[in-house]
Amino acid sequence: DESTQTNGICAVVTCPFEVIIYSSVSFARLHSWTFKPSPSTQFTAPLVLEPSARCLFGVQGKNTVVSFPLDDESLDRLVEKKMRKPVRAIHAHPCFHGAALLVFEDGSLSLRTASLTELVSAPSSTKGATLEASALRSVRTGELGAAKAGEARRVPLHFGLLRSTDGRLSLHVT
Repeated sequence: DESTQTNGICAVVTCPFEVIIYSSVSFARLHSWTFKPSPSTQFTAPLVLEPSARCLFGVQGKNTVVSFPLDDESLDRLVEKKMRKPVRAIHAHPCFHGAALLVFEDGSLSLRTASLTELVSAPSSTKGATLEASALRSVRTGELGAAKAGEARRVPLHFGLLRSTDGRLSLHVT
C-alpha cells in the first residue's frame, strides 16, 4: 500500500499551517495534516521525514519542535517541546538511527528522538558546532526503535556544523 510505505520515496510539502506528503512515484497525495492558524502553529522551517522512525519533525513559531508519526491522521500522538532558543533547521540522515538533528540559530546542535528526548548536543562556537557521539553513547530501547526490548544500543555518530565566512551553515555527516 503506497500510503503507508514511504521508504524515503516521497515529497514533504510544508505550508504555513499544513503538511502534505506526495508519492514521488505516482505523484498521488498520500497524507495531509492541517494545523489551526496562529503565530505559534505556523511552520517556520521545512518538515523532515525520518523514514526509519516513520515520523515527521517540524518547527512551529521558531522555538517549538513537533514530531508525529506518519500514521497519526488526527495528530493524537503529536509531541511538542519548546526549545530555549530559535531552531533554524532540522535534518534527518540514516546515521541518526531514527533521530533528527536540530540546528539552532546560534549554530548549536541537538540530536533528538521522535519523542523529542535529547540524545546528545553541542554548543556553538565561532566555527560552528561539532558533535561526536561515537560508541560512548548508549541509548535505551524504544527511543530509536531498532533494538529489542530491554537492550541498550550504541549509536555511532560523527557530524559537524561549519559556518562559512558569509554566515551560511553547512552540515557534514560521516
